[in-house]
Amino acid sequence: MELKFNDQSRLVLLLIFGHFIFRLFVAVNIELSIDEAYYALYALYPEWSYFDHPPMVGQLIRLTTLGMNFPTELSMRLGPLLIGSVNLYWVYKIGVLISGHRVGLFAMVMTIGSVYICLITGVFIMPDAPQSLFWLISILCFIQYLKKDKIIFLLGFCFTCGLALLSKYHSVFLIVGALFYFLVFAFRKKNFKEVLFVLIIPILIFLPVLIWNYQHEFMSFTFHENRVGNSEFTITWNYFLTELLGQIFYINLFNAILVVIGIRLVIKNWAQFNRDAVLVFLYACGLPLIAIVLIMSFFNQTLPHWSGPAYFSLFLATAYVLEGVGILSNSKRVRRLLKWGIGFLVFTIGLGLAHFNWGILPMEESSDPDRMGMHDISLDSYGWGTLKEQFNELAERDVAFGIMDSSFSLITRNWFPAGHIDFYFGFSEGRDLFVTDKLTEKHQYHFTNKYRGGIPPGGDAYFITSSRHYYPPKEDLLQSFESVDEPVKLYVYRSGKPTYFLYIYRLRGATKRMFGF
Repeated sequence: MELKFNDQSRLVLLLIFGHFIFRLFVAVNIELSIDEAYYALYALYPEWSYFDHPPMVGQLIRLTTLGMNFPTELSMRLGPLLIGSVNLYWVYKIGVLISGHRVGLFAMVMTIGSVYICLITGVFIMPDAPQSLFWLISILCFIQYLKKDKIIFLLGFCFTCGLALLSKYHSVFLIVGALFYFLVFAFRKKNFKEVLFVLIIPILIFLPVLIWNYQHEFMSFTFHENRVGNSEFTITWNYFLTELLGQIFYINLFNAILVVIGIRLVIKNWAQFNRDAVLVFLYACGLPLIAIVLIMSFFNQTLPHWSGPAYFSLFLATAYVLEGVGILSNSKRVRRLLKWGIGFLVFTIGLGLAHFNWGILPMEESSDPDRMGMHDISLDSYGWGTLKEQFNELAERDVAFGIMDSSFSLITRNWFPAGHIDFYFGFSEGRDLFVTDKLTEKHQYHFTNKYRGGIPPGGDAYFITSSRHYYPPKEDLLQSFESVDEPVKLYVYRSGKPTYFLYIYRLRGATKRMFGF
């Protein structure tokens, strides 16, 4: 029996609301990750671009934290929580636009089942969150353009594509998809100006990022270029397998099966689909990005979420193909895969939450007791609230007994755990953190060191490093202070067992101005 319009609306709203509550539960039960804590720096010091990424994630954080006046874990994540719900609505609307309610609903449920879309764009405050919003709106605009042949929709695509580029560089694959459409379907029919719009307007919107990079020796582009391949471009199969399995995990194993089924059906029914402009555009936005990341993984370590935006396109394309061959309305096998996909998501994230909070999974332990917890990635988002309380107690006691000056600073050696130290011990408590060493270890802190003015002669500081990411203070730093104490250890416990600790060095009496310019 066909659902009535009101029934359809209720079902869609129920799915969106349920997904939001699920993601909210995850958000309040996990502390900030390394990257999330680091991106708070973007919101503290707004720029046209940054060492790692374009500016959009920083602007989103400023919006949800009210200009960083209320920087809490939940306010930091409010943007992706809301975007995750809006994205589900856009997926449904795009599916309806393409081929009706069944396509919209099926693509929406596939989207709900994606680990990447649930967590990376829907819980964690990462550049992927704003990128996903503009990616979907760009797809909507371009499909509207294909359906209605009105230039206003193409201009909307160009504008939102530019905003996606301001979120993350590989949004350029939206342009790839549009240009592929013009090349295949409209090279002789359309005016050359429409191709120029696609090429020029997003670049104009992206221009501030280009100018910032020009002013800073293209350091952001150089940083990402160095992640593409090793110096000899020798193939490393372990990297490739890790990337492949990671992509399957993020897309959801059962979603991946559905995507493969969809591609096989396109090949089998080539005469039906090979001139379908909507389908060609969707696959052209998705498959090249996935292929490029997989090729890169042969030569260097990559991260599975780099190809994440492609999943939106593939889910829509898969639902469209399955509807086109008449499977959505009568295939129990396809519906079963969809249900298993939702089960996979709930089980995986539930297991992850249990491990994050209680450490239930067996993890390799370091043979060096001073490197405790280095192999358990879940500890990236665990224990910082407890450490904040311990550190504040230590600092208050040191100041009260005259061991440290009350205007002390914080120092560490790498952007991680600098982000965590800054968020939990630093700016939220009115303290300045400085990151020492070379640019590739400081990242955006290369600039923050200058903004914060440095440590004056005679000033005191705590040098902080973690047993999980151990970067001890270098000798030249220690020699820049009149006295240095043996480090204190602050431990984090989970389920009654120590999991990792921080080394806290007291550095007293700077012999010169440090970090300031």
